[in-house]
Amino acid sequence: MNDKFKTLRAVLPNYPDVAFERLVSLAQPITLPKDASLFAPGDSCKQAFILVSGVARVEVVSKAGREVILYRVEPGQTCLMTTACLSSDTNYSAYGITETEVEAMILSKPDFLTLIDRCPVFRQFILGSYGARFAEFMVFVEEMLLQRVDVRLARHLLQHRGEDGTLKQTHQHIATELGSAREVISRVLKEFENKGYVKLSRGKIEVVSAGGLAQLG
Repeated sequence: MNDKFKTLRAVLPNYPDVAFERLVSLAQPITLPKDASLFAPGDSCKQAFILVSGVARVEVVSKAGREVILYRVEPGQTCLMTTACLSSDTNYSAYGITETEVEAMILSKPDFLTLIDRCPVFRQFILGSYGARFAEFMVFVEEMLLQRVDVRLARHLLQHRGEDGTLKQTHQHIATELGSAREVISRVLKEFENKGYVKLSRGKIEVVSAGGLAQLG
């Protein structure tokens, strides 16, 4: 078993040996660099992948060029949209992009559908992964629709600050993460600065009052 399959075994520790050997016999290892395209809107879905290492993101882009990250795929996970497209024989409606160098195991569409049909363990794994990712996605949608931008921004700052209290993130990066517009994020950050919650500088945000941000939530 090559190193990539050993790594796959590590991220699927509860997968039974016999079923894992069958998965390995069908899967093909692949390595992709950072910022590689996995799929784009309109692409046909011809294969499934299980991430072994690295991180990929799935995002949509509006006609005005605004990017919104829908979710990320991490080691041991499958792509929510890929599973949906393979199961319903539809094309992709979003972009899939690697955020880091990625190692993955690829299954062709026929092999994926055969395993779904004939391997209960694989079917349970895919449905379990799909259900978990869909639940996370619904939380994201709920936050976007029901929570104020200042609340989501405050939470983002608190969750992603470093040990020194700073985030080296641009306003555009945060806007993409939160599904908002850069102008909105810049305005709210300025309000936070005026209240003494943060200190803004080029390419960096320093959290000055974690308590002030926490009270927004």
